[in-house]
Amino acid sequence: MNITEAKALGARLVSKLKKGSVVDDALLDEIQNAGAPVEQVEELRIANRANKTASEKIKPSRSEQSRDLMRIKRANDADLKIPPYEISPRRRRAEKSLKAFCEKYLKHMFPLPSSQDQEESIKKIEIATLSGGSYAQAAPRGDGKTQRSKAGVLWASLSGHAHYIAAIAATGKLGKRLIIEATQELADNELLRQDYPEICIPIREAFSRPNRSKYLTVNGFPARMECTTTKLVFPTIEGMPGTNAGCVIEGSGLLEASRGLRHATPDGRTLRPELLIIDDFQTRQSAKSATQCFERLNIIQAGLKKMAAPDKALACIVNCTVIVSGDAADQLLDNEAHPEFHGTRRAMVYEWPARQDLWDQYADLRKNGMRHGDDGQEATKFYRRNRKAMDAGGKVSWSHRKRPGELSALQCAYNIRIDDGEDAFQAECQNNPVRANQSQYEITPQIVTSRVNGFARLTAPADVFAICAAFDTNYVGLNWVILAGNASGAVYNVAWGKFPEGRNLIERNRATGFDTQKAIFDAGAELIDKLNNTVIMCGDKARHIDLAMPDCGFEMDTIFSLCGSRRLPMRVLPVRGAPAQKYRVQKDCKRFGEGWNLATWERKGQVMVIDDDYWKETTQRAFLAAPGTPGSISLYQASEREHRRYGDELCGERLVEHVRGQTTDFYKWSYVPGVRNDLLDATKYARAGLAALGMGTGAAPIAVKTAPRKRGNVEVISI
Repeated sequence: MNITEAKALGARLVSKLKKGSVVDDALLDEIQNAGAPVEQVEELRIANRANKTASEKIKPSRSEQSRDLMRIKRANDADLKIPPYEISPRRRRAEKSLKAFCEKYLKHMFPLPSSQDQEESIKKIEIATLSGGSYAQAAPRGDGKTQRSKAGVLWASLSGHAHYIAAIAATGKLGKRLIIEATQELADNELLRQDYPEICIPIREAFSRPNRSKYLTVNGFPARMECTTTKLVFPTIEGMPGTNAGCVIEGSGLLEASRGLRHATPDGRTLRPELLIIDDFQTRQSAKSATQCFERLNIIQAGLKKMAAPDKALACIVNCTVIVSGDAADQLLDNEAHPEFHGTRRAMVYEWPARQDLWDQYADLRKNGMRHGDDGQEATKFYRRNRKAMDAGGKVSWSHRKRPGELSALQCAYNIRIDDGEDAFQAECQNNPVRANQSQYEITPQIVTSRVNGFARLTAPADVFAICAAFDTNYVGLNWVILAGNASGAVYNVAWGKFPEGRNLIERNRATGFDTQKAIFDAGAELIDKLNNTVIMCGDKARHIDLAMPDCGFEMDTIFSLCGSRRLPMRVLPVRGAPAQKYRVQKDCKRFGEGWNLATWERKGQVMVIDDDYWKETTQRAFLAAPGTPGSISLYQASEREHRRYGDELCGERLVEHVRGQTTDFYKWSYVPGVRNDLLDATKYARAGLAALGMGTGAAPIAVKTAPRKRGNVEVISI
């Protein structure tokens, strides 16, 4: 090769190397030896080294190639082979009936013969699943409610009757347990595996390693399933019979599942729950809290039952046990208050035996035996000798429910009653709890709503002496009441309501302190302006409210600022209730009466302080009197349904004990679980306000403005 050929070859190699090619270093040496310019050869060497480096990075090493081959081999080995099959006659029969499904596949979950009550409960789950509707069922503790709930979930999903099932429990932990147990049943039940291989075989593979479900393949294609502690999505496999592919089962606690349950399918559709199975949705702690009972009922009615797609109705089954009188389950089972749930209460014992004297002896023997360590054996011997007489007249719901050493279900029931006590037995075994506290007087929502006076809303008799409005303040909103009273002491409720309507004023878990204060100030200002412009027709005369009193027990500084900022013809005065034992009248107070006084608080201003217990009792007792009589309170003419919330909240507390002392009275109140008392508070404030205005008392009334009022462009309380 001469120098001319070397230069020409070098020029060709430059263009070749620019395209990323690699040349042999020996060729570059030959070009250099032939006399090509050193700069040209060096440029070629640099480009060649760069191309070599790039190619080595791209080319996988032998170890990487081996790993890739192993991955492919493992994927092929892990691929599940499930050939197409025909649906068995056993499966066809079981899919038509939940009872048949339990008998054929779940005998280990129901080892004892079922009672009539249990079969009716299973039938209700089946009806709800196939036809829709809502059903609440209370069963004795230990009756198998959770097992029936789990069976309903398995049957509805495997049979394809529901493609999205939400299983709800009292807490998130219990909700997870429902899903884990259902998944384990699908993974380990051999009979189910035989008849539903396309579901059970992949779930068995994924159950011990949930993360594996994302990569699982069946017959060479992705299973598109999900298997976690809170959610199970059935595999979708082409060519398989049945309609259960892609079915979703999701578990949650009641408070966590209030809204937002949905599932996106691989084809882009969004599934929402079709069947809701709620199992024991309250805890012992929540059952004793009126606020928590109210919240749980509200979640079921306003949250869970609204989760279905817009064009579908959500079927709902509630399996529960009553814990205390008036708890959330007790309220949901009340067919008067919640007829939409078709509440059913089932008991352990429906009829008690006639020879109660023999059972009293049995109870004494059992208690004495327990004290001396014989575990009730003497009592059992006594029962064996007298069983025929002791059983006569008794009727139990489940004759097979008895524990080791017990001779009958009736003996088992008596043992639980003796050992646990009457209150616990009546609640958790009979679903008919004993009322713990008896009221000093009987006031019910039905009594309250029946006290209508014949006057339309925002109208009152011509002899009205004074008109007072008051509202209770909290996160829910401003619950307000307007009362008009005459000189004889008859009081007329001319209007009541909540502001704002249809929603809570403040989202409790989201609002900051400033957000809360601003929301209360703005809503209070708007409501006060509406009250100021509201007209009440008293006979032929148009009257306005004399006094408006916002409760300052919540966000006190905000309420005082609100009252101080309103310059209106209607007087606006904060009100504060104090328990009878703490109620005091200031020494220099010049305006006071029975259970009320006009105080001046340092750095805040004037405030009406009332004896909270006295006016609460006075207000409730007023509804026991006939409408229009002295001392009575009556409602404007409307249906019982329209006044239902008012009646419920006015009876939201019960006076359990009232002891009159020499200097002060002692009151003990009990809250009605699940019922708010906001309208009771607003009514007692307004009733005390009427007394402060001079109605029916000899005390000097507080001053109100009498100047002609100018009506602004503000919306009045609507009729």
